[in-house]
Amino acid sequence: MGRLQASEMASKLSQDQSIKWHLKYNHFPPISTDFVDCCKKAINAGKTEQWDRLIELPNGKLLTASGIIDGLHLEEWLQGDVDGMVC
Repeated sequence: MGRLQASEMASKLSQDQSIKWHLKYNHFPPISTDFVDCCKKAINAGKTEQWDRLIELPNGKLLTASGIIDGLHLEEWLQGDVDGMVC
């Protein structure tokens, strides 16, 4: 899925904007932007190696940080120091 595009967006836009873009345009079908907050929490947990940290999804279900990162292809936001990573 558009790894180069995700990397480009992560480096040029704010974290919220780049994640929204990624969810809407780098997935088919698009993922609701309601997931932005849980994406940010998962990225933060991943950066601190808390892979098993449980994070609540917009539908009330719990998923590990690694499950969110893998499922929504958020690996690019773990690279480097992208704006606004701390949740």
